[in-house]
Amino acid sequence: MRTAGGFDTDALARLRAHRRWSVFWVVGYLPFGFALFYGGAPPASGAVILMAWLVVGLWSLFRLRLHECPRCGLLFYAASTWRSTNMSMPFTGHCMHCGFDLDSSDLEPIV
Repeated sequence: MRTAGGFDTDALARLRAHRRWSVFWVVGYLPFGFALFYGGAPPASGAVILMAWLVVGLWSLFRLRLHECPRCGLLFYAASTWRSTNMSMPFTGHCMHCGFDLDSSDLEPIV
C-alpha cells in the first residue's frame, strides 16, 4: 500500500520478512549440517536433507535479489535484472540505487 508520499509500506514489510528468512537459510546451513552429521543422522538421508536445505537457501537468495526497493522502485540488491548483485546480500540493508536503509525509520520518498 502506497502512502500519500508514494512510499510502499507493504513492499517494505515483504522485503524485511524475506530478508529475515534468507538470513535464516544461509546462516543456519552449517549449524544444521553439523547437527545432522554429529547428531547421528544416517549419512545418506542427512546428505539429501542438507542438499535440500542448500537448494532452498539459494532459491531464497535468488528471490531476494528480485525484490524492488520500496522507495525508488528499482531492484534493491541488484544493479539490474541480469547485471551485478550486491554480494553482501542479504546481510546489507541498503538499496544499491538510492541508499535506502531497511533498518531506518526514514520513510520519506525520493523527491
